[in-house]
Amino acid sequence: MNYLEAAQKQIETIWALSEKCPVSGSERNRLASALLYIALKHCEAIISLVAVQNFASAYALMRPLMETTYRAMWIHRCASQEQLDKCIKSDKWQSAWQLVTEVEATNGYPRLLSKVWSESRDTLHSYTHGGTQTAFRHIAEDGSIFPTISEQEKFEVVRIT
Repeated sequence: MNYLEAAQKQIETIWALSEKCPVSGSERNRLASALLYIALKHCEAIISLVAVQNFASAYALMRPLMETTYRAMWIHRCASQEQLDKCIKSDKWQSAWQLVTEVEATNGYPRLLSKVWSESRDTLHSYTHGGTQTAFRHIAEDGSIFPTISEQEKFEVVRIT
């Protein structure tokens, strides 16, 4: 089984398990669950886009995937009622960096999430906003325009999801 098939199978397993998990009636739980649902949909889309070699769009979803996941974790584990109400009413959020460092500090997590974010933030920004990171991955040595992404890089994109 190749890595795309394996990733798709993992997504299907996660969907099957998540459908068995009821969401309690609190706004906090509903919002966190909805954000995780969206993050999972981003994962599913990235895998599908890589499968059809639409790497620009797959890369563009990487940052929203991470930020949505961080928001869900923060809402579930850290946000005060006042912060939750503010997010719901205004759709204003702390930066991804603030969210992830608070999640790590509040829950005693190792600094893995903040390390990943700090090392990838600029590249993810470029991917999402049409920067050179994606553009240069679509210029061949002979100057023609098409995806030049290696199998290793395709694997890494899918692995991250």
